Amino acid sequence: MVENITTKSGMTFGQILSVLVIIGSMFAAWLQINERITSNEVKIQGLEQGRITNAFNISRIYDALEDSRKENKADFKEVLDKLERHDNISKR
Repeated sequence: MVENITTKSGMTFGQILSVLVIIGSMFAAWLQINERITSNEVKIQGLEQGRITNAFNISRIYDALEDSRKENKADFKEVLDKLERHDNISKR
């Protein structure tokens, strides 16, 4: 059997083959891990961009709601003033 013949390095062909398979497996695992890391980095960048967009949209909505609140407050005050004037006129 060729696998049991010792080479100049002191290892049999079977041992050399096993070491090469282990090194190849480690390289394949490293490639897979790097691919997953790259994929996750892309996802994270997309999520960060979405978060920034959402924060901007929320601030715009908040500003619009604040403007509406101020307008409603002014309108409500105007209605109350009209009611008060109407009450004052009707009491005379």
